[in-house]
Amino acid sequence: ITALAPELIILPGKMEKLSALAEQNHFKVLNAHMDDLKTIHDSIRAIGGALNSMPQAEALCKKIDDDLAAVRNAVKDEPRANVLIINSRQGHDLNNLFTVGRMSFVSELTDIAGGDNIFNDTDKPYFEASKESVVARAPEVIIEFHSGENISTEEQARYVADWSELDGVPAVRNKRIYLFLETYGLRPGPRIGLIAARIATLLHPKVSIQIL
Repeated sequence: ITALAPELIILPGKMEKLSALAEQNHFKVLNAHMDDLKTIHDSIRAIGGALNSMPQAEALCKKIDDDLAAVRNAVKDEPRANVLIINSRQGHDLNNLFTVGRMSFVSELTDIAGGDNIFNDTDKPYFEASKESVVARAPEVIIEFHSGENISTEEQARYVADWSELDGVPAVRNKRIYLFLETYGLRPGPRIGLIAARIATLLHPKVSIQIL
């Protein structure tokens, strides 16, 4: 990095070692922390300003807003569903269920897509939930993110089958467990309209949404 002598370093949040290196070498640093809809827009505008590209940044923000409005409009007459969002689960048990609270952009996108995050009353953006709390909140749909993971069809079926342990949960009983495999699924940024559209089609299979 020092040899390349960048005019600007863009960091996704605080990175102490890289920030210290930048300070030592008098490199300009822009912290672009994106984890909810507001900070995604703010960071795009900040990057646009730093690169003297504000018209492009504003156009990108408008496209994001238009995409999300299209999703919201497509599902406005559909019945809402209570949703459990699993953002990380590597093993084939239900002992480590990592989910999201209302401060996460995934929870915001689920709301736009016509669903209600069952942990929307939790301020933490990411945390570990117990099986007991999932049973008590009775989600009607479970969306489990394995974004960008190269998992076989058989492995996907295993992840779904794991939930049979909680057969009293409506989502399990009604076979409404979905895996989100697309690589962009947990990436806050310009493609959040695609994430919202994908969630919307999982919650409301009859809805058709076109996001380019």
